[in-house]
Amino acid sequence: MFMVSIRKTFIRATLTMVGTIIGAGIFGVPSVIADVGVVAGSILFWGTWLVVLATHLLFLELIALSDSSDQKKTGNRRHRLPGYVSGAFGSWAKYLTVSVQSLQLIGASFAYLILGGEFLSFLFLGVGFHFDLFILEILFWAIGATTILFALRIMSKIESAITWALVVVLVCIIGVAGAQMDFSQIQFSNWNHAFFPIGIFLFSLFGMTIIPEVFEITGRRVDRTRHAVTLGSFLAGLLTWLFGISIVLAVPAGVPLDRIAMISILPHVIWWALPLLGLFAVLTSFITSAFALKMMYQIEMQQPKWIARFVALGIPLLLLFFAQRDFLRTLDIVGTFFTGGLAVLVVLSAFVLMHREKSKRSFWWKTIAPLVSAGFFIGIMISRIA
Repeated sequence: MFMVSIRKTFIRATLTMVGTIIGAGIFGVPSVIADVGVVAGSILFWGTWLVVLATHLLFLELIALSDSSDQKKTGNRRHRLPGYVSGAFGSWAKYLTVSVQSLQLIGASFAYLILGGEFLSFLFLGVGFHFDLFILEILFWAIGATTILFALRIMSKIESAITWALVVVLVCIIGVAGAQMDFSQIQFSNWNHAFFPIGIFLFSLFGMTIIPEVFEITGRRVDRTRHAVTLGSFLAGLLTWLFGISIVLAVPAGVPLDRIAMISILPHVIWWALPLLGLFAVLTSFITSAFALKMMYQIEMQQPKWIARFVALGIPLLLLFFAQRDFLRTLDIVGTFFTGGLAVLVVLSAFVLMHREKSKRSFWWKTIAPLVSAGFFIGIMISRIA
């Protein structure tokens, strides 16, 4: 029974990683792979994945060392990313991290609203109803906001079932697209735009905010959490990559790779599979992001609930009225600057704490991995500005 319990806990922790990572970003991957080519896009994708995995595992090191140090000093533990970063650099870093993470989560929520509205539109059109896209984006926001405010417990109880359903539908779509792949398109490569996909890849691969919860699910066992984070990151990355290349090779060359082109490769009887998958993936991502933002303001900033709710739910709604609703551009900006900025803070915090606490990890892991990862993220940000 004990081994069965451990196995179930490990599966739950792994699925939590997979479900958090697979979200709106996956639907931007085919477009950017098509821009640079399957070979170039695959090399860039898996190279980015390696750095993201290193960042996930360095964040785990940061959590374990911070909690151990806090437990010894005060009997308390930090449970949000800003608290972990402030443990390495001081209180100023906490406010910097809150600012960057706020921009990252608000930007991500905005992207989810854009895409959620599109998927609702496809589903309604499929059954003969046409509604203005802006109205559907607001409807999607209302569904997500209502869930966060009133039905979060119900959502948490069915989260694993939703994740399994997403994985099954995603595998089916990959299988259908795989049967239509034109491998002659693999020959195309365009390295001139090599840096452009990385921001969207970062958006689609990161699951950093859920790692503290994964750590709790595994009973705060570092080795077990490391395995769950690694396996969950790999499975999510593999499914994302397979989805990207199968869609690119299945859609005829020269056809713009928008959501309509993606849906067109499915048999008519299951036209609803992709928009339904997208709707659930984006909805769970929106709920996760908005809830994380709300709790960060309540716990780290000790703000009243109404302020936390306004930041988490009100600001993304306002962006629908005042910001340009461009899905891919939003993913690129959020992934490159805000997700990349958070990653820099995390890996440098892990670097500082591993040296301060005299961690027994190898020199390569304590020094080389954090500095190389930080250099990667900073380099991508500079390349997008230049």
